[in-house]
Amino acid sequence: MKYNLITVKKTAILVIIAAIFSFLQLVSTYIFHYNTFKYSPINVGIFNLLIFITFFIIYFIGGNIVYWIIDRCSQPEKVENNKDSTHGLAYFLVIILGWSPWLYAFYPGSLWWDMCYEYDQYYGSYRFDSVLQFPAFPTYVMGLLMDIGKTLFKSDNVGMFLYIILQTLVCAFACTKVITLLEEIKLNKKIIYSFLLVYAFFPVFGASVQSGVNNVLNYGLTLLSCVYIYRIYRQISRNEVTKRIIVSCFWYINYALLSSLWRKEMVYIYTFISILLIIYCYRVKFRRISAVLLYGILILCLSSAFSERLVVEKLIGQTLNKVNDTKGFSVPLLQVARFVYYHDDLVSDEEKGILNKSFSYGYDGIRKSYNPNLSDSLIFNFNFKERERNGFYRVYWSFFKKDPLLFLESLIASSYGYYSILPNAPKTINNAPTNGLPGMRLPGLWISLDPDKQFGNVSGIEYRAETQKLRTLMSDWLAELEKSLNAFFGFGICTFLMVVLSSYSYSRSKKLTSVIPYILPLMLCMVCIASPVNDYGRYYIGVFYCMPFIIGITMQSERKKQHA
Repeated sequence: MKYNLITVKKTAILVIIAAIFSFLQLVSTYIFHYNTFKYSPINVGIFNLLIFITFFIIYFIGGNIVYWIIDRCSQPEKVENNKDSTHGLAYFLVIILGWSPWLYAFYPGSLWWDMCYEYDQYYGSYRFDSVLQFPAFPTYVMGLLMDIGKTLFKSDNVGMFLYIILQTLVCAFACTKVITLLEEIKLNKKIIYSFLLVYAFFPVFGASVQSGVNNVLNYGLTLLSCVYIYRIYRQISRNEVTKRIIVSCFWYINYALLSSLWRKEMVYIYTFISILLIIYCYRVKFRRISAVLLYGILILCLSSAFSERLVVEKLIGQTLNKVNDTKGFSVPLLQVARFVYYHDDLVSDEEKGILNKSFSYGYDGIRKSYNPNLSDSLIFNFNFKERERNGFYRVYWSFFKKDPLLFLESLIASSYGYYSILPNAPKTINNAPTNGLPGMRLPGLWISLDPDKQFGNVSGIEYRAETQKLRTLMSDWLAELEKSLNAFFGFGICTFLMVVLSSYSYSRSKKLTSVIPYILPLMLCMVCIASPVNDYGRYYIGVFYCMPFIIGITMQSERKKQHA
């Protein structure tokens, strides 16, 4: 049945979504212009209501348009659609062709500070027990490929480019898997080819794969995990042969394991999703599949617990002194700092003393270094080991009771770039820009290696002089393109679209389990919100990789089957 009139259920869902996003947009707009909503000098009730209603109408109409477009583009699924695609190699080559100009122009790749530190860790000039410690497994892979470049080709450039090629192949393979999956479920061919062209030629993908940072390879791994989560869910829903489902579980566990080794926080996401799949299997009496997924959770947890020490001590040959990762404390640390900034008069002498011991730069350093968009200064100076003895948690809850709304405002202030539809660049408390251009926030197209500082043994990395004009042309073109793309592909629009698409799938199927394939990209958004930096493309672009996949499966979610 075609979508003509919105049902009561769909209307209620869209009203809730529009209300939440309108509230977040209202508060984030104030924070962008005045650093605060609660204490803004022009905080007038009737004016706020007018802004809220305006955004509510925009979000509500936007949600209805998405519902209408998806319903119009959907088509009944044919029964005999279990055949795998035979065009995978062709799709893969088209994607590689589209990305090749970026790889050529920016050879050996844009070297980021994080990758410099990882090379430092591998070669022993930067400790594995520091606050800035990066995951050990990608560090080992980067270092191993650098060793190959040094040994076989006598070139640091080749060593780095080998890693860039690896992440390019993984991401291209993941994008190809999405296209072949959409072909397998009989999505409209025009839509399939449109997504193929987006992956191959939309600049965000080519620009990201040439960037030397460990997040990028994980984009491909998370996308592959998304594909197999959907396969498992779909095969169970269609009551397919158990052996086929077990094969899908095998690949899901493998990609989830690699993704967890690449980014430590991913193990929690995959464990949560696996538990949901196990519950779903029990409900539909697929007990053997539940056992396989339970085994997968065990592998994920054991690898998270022991892999880091094994990689550092057995493969890299260094000593690992375990340190606590304070990055996970970004949100509460920013909330405490915001309270101190606005309510210094409400902080008791005892609480000041506790905070003075909890941070290496003391209580006064909290106010001076506070940046609502960036928690680096706080997490790097937070005395994690002493937090319980010093009573930090007691101070945190004391501040929360005094002004809970300020804590909510702090969360929005540190994350609004990921769900605001306005192209607002984050600002510090004194209105100084922090992250440059607003919008899609692509990875930087330059080698950010300080020539005056030695990073391990990789100081020989440099761009080729003969491609300088091409690099400049592509960088300038991308910068100009970003400005026009803000209105259509900003982070907030993608987040809103994902929420609406998942709600559409639920409203159509009337099953809460239909949201399972959307959970991974939605939780990637949550990771961005909890991250130390606001509006940071290197964190969010992994979500952008998932968008064609999410749109495609929504168009075919729970459609009635028809015979050929």
